[in-house]
Amino acid sequence: MAMVSYFLLRGVAEAWKMGALAFVAGLLALAAVEDMISEAHESGEDTKWSMLAFTGGFVLFVLVSAGLERIG
Repeated sequence: MAMVSYFLLRGVAEAWKMGALAFVAGLLALAAVEDMISEAHESGEDTKWSMLAFTGGFVLFVLVSAGLERIG
């Protein structure tokens, strides 16, 4: 699939490449979040702590990502 994407996007503008990359990253993030949420609801132990941990992990990810972008 990566090879097909390379040949399809090699001659287009950088904005289109970044748009395609953002779209695929969004799909992967959606799949991961849906999987985590559905498994969390199956356990039967939905607590405020689990939701807080999930939200805190996401916030930590965003902060680390922003910090690394600022460094690089």
